[in-house]
Amino acid sequence: MYFYSLQKHLQFNAKALLRRSPTLLFARNTAHKPCSSQAKQVKVESSDEVINITTPLPMRSATCFLVGMACKLFLKLACSQVHLRNFDRLLKQVESRAPGTSLITIQNHATTLDDPILWGALPARSLASPHLVRWSLAAKEIIFINPLFSAFFAAGQTIPIIRGAGIYQPAMDVALELLDKSGWINIYPEGKVNRDKPLLPFKWGVGRLIQETVSTPIIIPIYHSGMLNIYPGDGVILPRLGKQLVVSVGSPINIRELLKDDAGFQNISPDDTDRARSYITNIVRMQLDDLREETLAWMQEKGIDSGFRPNK
Repeated sequence: MYFYSLQKHLQFNAKALLRRSPTLLFARNTAHKPCSSQAKQVKVESSDEVINITTPLPMRSATCFLVGMACKLFLKLACSQVHLRNFDRLLKQVESRAPGTSLITIQNHATTLDDPILWGALPARSLASPHLVRWSLAAKEIIFINPLFSAFFAAGQTIPIIRGAGIYQPAMDVALELLDKSGWINIYPEGKVNRDKPLLPFKWGVGRLIQETVSTPIIIPIYHSGMLNIYPGDGVILPRLGKQLVVSVGSPINIRELLKDDAGFQNISPDDTDRARSYITNIVRMQLDDLREETLAWMQEKGIDSGFRPNK
């Protein structure tokens, strides 16, 4: 039921947005100070329309379950084999994490179909319960393009983010409220599709979510490979069948414990929230990069093609 409280939070103007006073990691209580350009962008996007992802529970339940089961069927038909490495780490946090604990999953972004296709790996019992399904940030200009699409993706627990509008925008505040209510947010911190092996620099938004959530969230890195073989893009419309897919889940990250004895982080001034946010973002990127190296080495050992190729 707490998702219904989002409607009040989503229906606001730019001035209301900029009043958020965050509870930062390690009691860093300095309020953010977004630049005027960020405020202007948010105001332009918010002045003429209401950003609303609040959808009745039955509609969210039906959408999440039907889309999830369709993705499950797709994985069964399109893939010769789906390798789920340490997937129990994710299931444990999705289904039975401690009360009051939020979850952030971070992934590489190889194709436009990564979400929702990869969530077809979840069991049907999770897909049938909206509170066990992720909320995802997605580019507003790509998928929230008309009332029908907006209603569908909102029912699928997707939050419209404006790329280029900075980390202080309505979508990020919505994601923070969900995390404050022990929700699950999935994010692609590279900020766009990346078809090459090296991870792109992460956007600071992931750092803000980690830093400003009321209670420190559990962070789980997920690295997948093989989606490029299934859906390579470049004008290819139909998926290619008979490919192998690997979904590798890393160990849960407790950022508070990780940074407790980190000299580099402890040397950052409590007033320098931007530097702290950047540091946290880089730490999380290194965790996903380590998982990437581990996964690709395992795939090479097993003779599985990753499908990666240089970006154009």
